[in-house]
Amino acid sequence: MAEFTRTIVDVATGETISVPFTAEEIAAHLAEQERLANLEAETEAKAEADKLAREALLEKLGLTEEEARLLLG
Repeated sequence: MAEFTRTIVDVATGETISVPFTAEEIAAHLAEQERLANLEAETEAKAEADKLAREALLEKLGLTEEEARLLLG
């Protein structure tokens, strides 16, 4: 597993130190990564479902994508 660290900069001295994440911070970070991955997957699935619904509607109406664009201006 990658080691997660945060960098702390003392602006008065310019000194920087790297501090490892705590177990709680690692868990929160990994949970946020999972939440974002799930959100991305949901967004992609919705976009695909919308595309399929649009294609089905156009087929039902007997229109091509170009014809629909021309009608909608």
